[in-house]
Amino acid sequence: MAAQTNETNGVRIETFGPGRDKAEIVFVTVADQGHTWAGGQSLLPESWVGKRTDKLNATDYIWNFFKPHPAPAKETN
Repeated sequence: MAAQTNETNGVRIETFGPGRDKAEIVFVTVADQGHTWAGGQSLLPESWVGKRTDKLNATDYIWNFFKPHPAPAKETN
């Protein structure tokens, strides 16, 4: 399985694949990111959960990943 790595503005993206059935694994690391949703709002204080970041919008990133990787249709009996 081939690996490709890109890093920009503290966001490191490692892509592995394609594997069996064209499977792909993407591992994203955001530098200095606390335990919050990247690009989202935090309802808890930074002292509890760490820093938030706008370096990546996790919701958009995940959606853009899954759009070209639709789940296979379920069989109906």
